[in-house]
Amino acid sequence: MQPNRKKIKNLTEHTRLSRYLLVSTVVALMASPAMPAARANVFSRKPVVSSGEWKQELIQGEAYLRTKELENAEVCFESAYKLIRRDPNSTPFELVTVMESLAKSQYMQEKLEESLRLYRKALEILEKHEGKESIALVPTLNIIGGIYENEGDFKKAEKYYLRSLDISEKVDGDKSLIAASCRHKLGHIYFLEEKPLEAEEAFYKTLVAVLEPQNSSGSSKSSQPELSSDFLEVLLSDYIDLIFKSDLPSKALQSRFQGELLKDELDQLARRKGVAPSAFSKEVSYRISTGSNINSSTGDTKSKVALDGVDDTFVPARKPSDLVALEKINRQRVLFYERMIEVDIKSLGRNHPSVARDLTGLANIYLSQRRYEDAKPLLQRALKIYQDSYESDSQLVKQTRLLLQLISEEESPSADYHFVSLAGELPTIPLSAQNLDTAFRLNELAFQCYCQGRIKRARKLYEYALAATAAASGEESPLSAACMADLSRLMRLTGRDDKAERLENNARAIWRKKLQEKRAQLLP
Repeated sequence: MQPNRKKIKNLTEHTRLSRYLLVSTVVALMASPAMPAARANVFSRKPVVSSGEWKQELIQGEAYLRTKELENAEVCFESAYKLIRRDPNSTPFELVTVMESLAKSQYMQEKLEESLRLYRKALEILEKHEGKESIALVPTLNIIGGIYENEGDFKKAEKYYLRSLDISEKVDGDKSLIAASCRHKLGHIYFLEEKPLEAEEAFYKTLVAVLEPQNSSGSSKSSQPELSSDFLEVLLSDYIDLIFKSDLPSKALQSRFQGELLKDELDQLARRKGVAPSAFSKEVSYRISTGSNINSSTGDTKSKVALDGVDDTFVPARKPSDLVALEKINRQRVLFYERMIEVDIKSLGRNHPSVARDLTGLANIYLSQRRYEDAKPLLQRALKIYQDSYESDSQLVKQTRLLLQLISEEESPSADYHFVSLAGELPTIPLSAQNLDTAFRLNELAFQCYCQGRIKRARKLYEYALAATAAASGEESPLSAACMADLSRLMRLTGRDDKAERLENNARAIWRKKLQEKRAQLLP
C-alpha cells in the first residue's frame, strides 16, 4: 500500500504542475500587447466584426427611413446594433447613434416602450462616458422630452427639458443659441400646461437671447450653431399665439405700423376693383373711345377719358399750344363732370357711389389747377358717400382721405422736420432677423405687449422691431416711420422724452417726404 500512496502523491503533484503551467501560459497570452484580438476572443468567444459591416447596415437603414420603409429600416438598425456591440473599435458615440436610429424607427412605428427604453439606455451610456453635466446629453434629453410631449405627458417632458436647459446654461451660458432652443421647448410645455406667465417669460428670454449679439467667449466648450430664420419664425409665432390666447387684460389701442401697412397698398390702386360706372359714364366712355366728340360745338377738340378710379380725367390728344387752349379743355372737363353728377343724382340718388366717383373726378380737375378751396368740399362729400357705402379700410375711402390730407398739407404746411439717422443707436440683430416677415411679427408682438400694459417689455421689442424694419425696408421708409411713432409713445411713457422727440421728428420728416412725392403725382 505504501508504494501506491507514493505513486498517487507524485501523480497529484504532476497534475498541479500541469495546471500551473497552463494558467501561466494563458496569463502570459493575455498580458501580451501584441495580441489584443486574442484577448478579446479569450473573454467573449465572439467573432470580431469590422467597422464597415455595421456602418453599411446603418446607412441602408437610414435610406429606408427616408423612403418611409420603416420595417426594413428597423431590421437594418437591429443588425447594425448587434454588429457594433461586437466591434472593439467602435466608440460610445457611434453606439449611441445606432441605438437612437433604431429607437427612432421604432417610435415611428408606434413602438413607444421599446423606443423609450433604447433612448434611456443611450442616455445612460452618454452619462457614463461623458459625465452627467456634459453638453453631449442635450440632444438625447430633448428627444426624450419631445416624445413625452407628443404623447401628452407634459410633466415628464418638462423634467427632461429642464435638465437640458440647466446643462446648456452651465456649459454655454444662458444666452447661447443651444440654451435658447431648450428654453423655447420649455416655454412651449408651459403653454400646453396652461401656465401663460411662465411660458411668456421663457419666450421673451429666448427672443432676447437670439436677437442680442452672441458672445463667443462664453461658449468655448462647444461650437455654437447659427440662428436660423425658421427657428426665429416658429419662436415669434408661438409667442404671438400665446399673447393672443392669454387671459391678460388688454386695451383696444391703435398701431401706426398696422395703419401704415394698409397705406402701403395705395401704390397698387391701379389693380383694385372700382365702382361700377353709371349708364351715362359707360356711354361717354364708349363714344370717346370710338373718337366721338364730347360736344358738337367743339368739334376741333378731340379728347380721351379715363374712368379708372379717382384719376377720371381727360387726356388731351395733343399738347395745347397755349394757355387759351388749355383753359378751353378744362372748361369742357368741368362741364362733363358736372353733367355726370347731375345725371347720376337723378337716376341713382344723391348717395350712390357713382356720384362720389364723379365728385372725385371733378375734384381732381380742380386739384390740377390748384383750386383747393373748390376741390375740398367735393372730396369731403365723396368721402361721406364712400364711408356710408364701404368699409373704413377700403381703397376708395383711404385714397380720398389721402387727397384731403394733401390739400390740408398744401394749404398750411407743417414745420420743416429733418431726418437724423438712428443707425448707430439701433440694436444689432442677426442677419436672419433682417427681413420684413420678422419685422411684421416683432411689431405685432410689441404692440400686443403694449396693449397689455407691459411697457418696458414692449419698448424692448419695439427697438428690435425698428432695427428689423429699417434693415428690411430702409430707415426712411413709411414702415420705419410708423414703427418710430409707436416706439416714441413708449419712450414717453418710460420717461425718455428726448429719445421720443427725436423719433417723432424723424417720423414726421419721413411722412413729409412721402407727402411731397404723392403731391408730385396727384397735384400737378
